[in-house]
Amino acid sequence: TWTFDGMTWTQRFPATVPPGRNTPAMWFDTRRARVIMFGGQNLGDTWSWDGTDWTLEAPVASPPGQSSYHAAYDLWRGAGIVQGGHIGYYLDTLWEYDGATWTAGTAAAAPPARSRHALAYDPIEGRTVMIGGYGAGGPLADAWTFDGTSWAPLVTATTPPARAGASLAYDPARRRLVLTGGASGDGTDPYGAAGGTVMMLADTWEWDGIDWQLAPVGPAPA
Repeated sequence: TWTFDGMTWTQRFPATVPPGRNTPAMWFDTRRARVIMFGGQNLGDTWSWDGTDWTLEAPVASPPGQSSYHAAYDLWRGAGIVQGGHIGYYLDTLWEYDGATWTAGTAAAAPPARSRHALAYDPIEGRTVMIGGYGAGGPLADAWTFDGTSWAPLVTATTPPARAGASLAYDPARRRLVLTGGASGDGTDPYGAAGGTVMMLADTWEWDGIDWQLAPVGPAPA
């Protein structure tokens, strides 16, 4: 476990340590001042970090153990949102965690099943935004929004190229969602695991609540 204070990374040695894993979902629960971690590589456990130690939570129900998904925290509803994922096949399911209970979502018009998508919450719009990912047909370029009740396609004049494994985060100072990186491919596998062609992306896009714009940034992370 490592923490970052804005300048320095510090390794922590908590009394309790979650089992090793990759591709878990994580978010910061502002109402409870805890980092929440769920799953990763077919694990279905839920953990919370209070700044000192990890605690294994014991919700009555949990999503199935899965991997390659992302999560977002709905600030106004006080719930972490997990959409999609992979458990040997691609998922289109929605789950929400309020800090004590996991609830299977019943949202209408679920997006197509996918994994490795980018997900972030826009507090100005009051919506969770999801873009891209990898589905049965290859890398995806579609975008969706979730208002806490239903999903809706995000139709814009401009759309970033298809990608999987990108990062999406909200910039409160500029009131924009920022999308960067990821990988595209030939439809076989975005990371070349199945022998397909892979292209790593280093472009940066911004969502201002109306449209996507390619950001004219300088040197970007590879």
